[in-house]
Amino acid sequence: WVLLPGVDHTVNTSIHFGEALAGRKRFVGWALTPAGIVECPVFPGCSLGFQALAMDLQEVTRSGTLGEGQIQAIPLTRLIQVARDKILQDPLALLCDRPHCARCQAVRKEVSSNISDQ
Repeated sequence: WVLLPGVDHTVNTSIHFGEALAGRKRFVGWALTPAGIVECPVFPGCSLGFQALAMDLQEVTRSGTLGEGQIQAIPLTRLIQVARDKILQDPLALLCDRPHCARCQAVRKEVSSNISDQ
């Protein structure tokens, strides 16, 4: 299960695994550590478009309140499957709509390039 206490899918890092299974572009990130700068070669993309999955997961999502906040619980296997399938059906699915998001624009560019190569 994935628990989302008081937050939505834009912070649901589990969805990145569905992206990977669908073959979505990964990025290189960098981390500053006490030993120096370290390359992180499978850095995930932007998650701001992930809330689009909420409707697809509605029937398997359990919701309730905890104190004054909302909490959601979603079966992990189903979540991953739905995210993967959505991206396989539409390679642009779950991307954010911010025009200056470098990661989402890079995915759009890669998808466009793959389409023109076919």
